This record gives sequence, C-alpha cells and structure tokens, in this order.
Amino acid sequence: MDIKNFLHQKKEKKQKIILLSIILSIIFLFVIIIFLIIKNYKKINHNIWDQIMIEWKIFSDNNFPVYTHKISNLETSFWLISSTVNLNNFVDKNLIINWEISELKNNKLPVLTIKDIKIPESKAIIRDNRYFFTNELISFDFSKDLDLSAEKTGRNINIYYQWEPILSMETFICSKITPTQNCEDMVMTYTKNLNEMFTTYLWYVFYKNKENSRVSLNDDTIGYVFKTFDNSVLLNISHLINIVNSKFIIDNKQDLIIEHCSDEEKNIKMKNIDGLSKEIVDEDLVKIKIVWLSAEWEDIECRLTIAIRNDREVKTSKVSYLQ
Repeated sequence: MDIKNFLHQKKEKKQKIILLSIILSIIFLFVIIIFLIIKNYKKINHNIWDQIMIEWKIFSDNNFPVYTHKISNLETSFWLISSTVNLNNFVDKNLIINWEISELKNNKLPVLTIKDIKIPESKAIIRDNRYFFTNELISFDFSKDLDLSAEKTGRNINIYYQWEPILSMETFICSKITPTQNCEDMVMTYTKNLNEMFTTYLWYVFYKNKENSRVSLNDDTIGYVFKTFDNSVLLNISHLINIVNSKFIIDNKQDLIIEHCSDEEKNIKMKNIDGLSKEIVDEDLVKIKIVWLSAEWEDIECRLTIAIRNDREVKTSKVSYLQ
C-alpha cells in the first residue's frame, strides 16, 4: 500500500469528521436557541390568546393612556386597559380573564385588552359592561354607560351608579307548594291591578309587590324582586334588563334549535317552536326540552344543552320519538 496515499485518505476522512461535527454542533446550537426563544416568548406572553382558567386579581396601576391597571397572580403579571369595562369595579376581586393582546413593547409586560371577565364566586360574566348572572338567568346591559355596574353580594344583586347603590334585586325559586312563591297564583293576583304594572319594550312585565318593590317572573321557574328608594329608577333602567326566559331562548336560538332538533336519518323535522321547558345548568348553559307532534301524529322530544351567550354552541343534543 502507498503510505502517502493512505495518509492522505486518513487526513481527508478526519477533515470530513471534523466538518460533520461542526455542522451537527451548529444545528444543535440552532435548535437550542430556537427552543429558548420559544420558551422565553411563551413565558412573556403566557398564552395571551388563550383564556387563562386560573384566578387573577386586578390592581390600580395607572399610566394612562398606555395602561390603567395591573393584573397579577402567583406566577406572573400583566398591564391592563379597557374602554368597555370600568376596571375599578373589579379591583381586589378573584377573577377569570379572557383577553387579547393590545401591545408589547421592548419585551416588557404586555398591555392586554380585556374581552370578558368571569367572577366564579357570583357566577357572573361581564363583557362590554354587560353583566350576566348565570345562576339567576338575568343580564344587565350597561354598555352605553360605564358609570353603571352590578355586583352580587349574598343573595342580592345590587345596581350602582358611580358606585352609589340605586337598586337591589333578590331572586326566589317558584314553588307550587309554598303559597308566597307560587308564581301562577302571584300573576293572577297581580294582574287584578293592571294600573300597578308595566311592560318593557322587551315584553318583560313588572308587577307592583309592595311600596318601592316590583316583581318580575322568569316563566314559572324564577321570581325577581326589585327594591328601590324611587320607583322611577327601575322604570328608567328597565329597558336594560334581560331575563333569559323561554321567549328569550326561542327568539335568540330558534334557528339553532330547529337545526339540532331535526334528524334526517329518523325523518324528524322541526319547523317552528311553540314552547319549551328549561333547566338551569352551571355557568352560561341551560338545558331545554321541547315536545311536539309530528305530521304523522307521533310525539317527538328534543333535548339540548346550549350556551346562552355563544350563538352557535350546542353542548349536547338528542332527538327521539316518545314511546
């Protein structure tokens, strides 16, 4: 064997190994750098575009117009700004926040714009200064006036104007066993005094109960007792009150219900909704049951669990012929 040629080949092989090692090292370092960038980016942004299902607290930390508040938990902090919700109403409360990024400067704390707020303790959802109390199935649309706000304390939901209480509301569950909570009898009694009741443009009826006290009903399931020092206050804000009753569900969810209460395989088609029964579920969900007579004179039942706020969301659905 030519020793010179052998040494030359050995040298070339060594150079190739070194070159390959250098290339692999560069690739490895590149991967490590990318991983650290992504990790650091996630740490900074904390999945900003996702709903963070943990509790936060809001604090005043004004640097207007860049941000007005700061949100913190045990892990991290962000700055906040909102033009649709008065954040001062939520200072020092445990909250669940759904947000979107507003701006991010020099990799410091991002400024977030709040999309909606959930208060687990009172099961309330606030978006664009609209307060929806899911247990009570009632909402208050204060989107046109940020000086108005609502808060649940104990059994009462209190309405404030510039944090001065102007109205309180308490609920009760309708019961045919308890005379004072029999909603059917209450309506018959109240309607005898037609001049003592008024109807809003959304067709909610408010009956006079006692002095400075009015009652409205959610079908035959929930009663709402409104108390105020001045009856004109309730009259003035009654158009901002939305009760999630059967009519509300039919008016707002009719297309969705008809779609999910039809079954081509079973040849079941729903054309319109005459009435439904409902059952309150946690958060903004409600179970509804509709029974109707088909063209073939067969009883058909449809059960749905729907999200009240989300226009197109159906959690569960079942359509069947009744035996």
